[in-house]
Amino acid sequence: MTAQGDEDGPAEGRAPRVSVLDRSQCLEHLARTSAGRVAYPAPDGTVAVVPVAYVLDGEDVVFRTSSGSGVDRAAREGVLTFQADEADVRRRTGWSVMVVGQVEVHRTGGGGRPPVGEDAATLLRPWAPGVKDVWVRVRAERLSGRRVGPVGSTTQRPHGPHATWHVASRSWVVPYDGR
Repeated sequence: MTAQGDEDGPAEGRAPRVSVLDRSQCLEHLARTSAGRVAYPAPDGTVAVVPVAYVLDGEDVVFRTSSGSGVDRAAREGVLTFQADEADVRRRTGWSVMVVGQVEVHRTGGGGRPPVGEDAATLLRPWAPGVKDVWVRVRAERLSGRRVGPVGSTTQRPHGPHATWHVASRSWVVPYDGR
């Protein structure tokens, strides 16, 4: 193991590097996963946090919930925060992104059309059982994110500066350079 660490993470005794993510990096990270958490004020004065399956529709986070649920109530009141992350405990790396913004609620009760593009609607399949007839959109007005990685790591895109994340296929698209 070198002073910089190896593929298993930072060398012993060396603290991981923490990097602040800019807006585009936050959006790239959000596009990489489909599970996040919604935090909202619970009726008893505490904060409730529940997992949700979501898609990124443009720059907006969209998820579904059940009519009458705590998430539905909080969304109607416009008071909730969305957060997603990934972590590799063994390598001591990971990222976290928080989204705060205007909340829009759309009900599809009788099988109405979802308020997202066709690709997003196809990808968004709730994990929990039950009827999920409420679509919630959180406009990404404020994004904040952090990445933790080995000493010397950066927040550069893994496939070069011109690679972009394709939401529908959940993969990196690297432009052909003619070589």
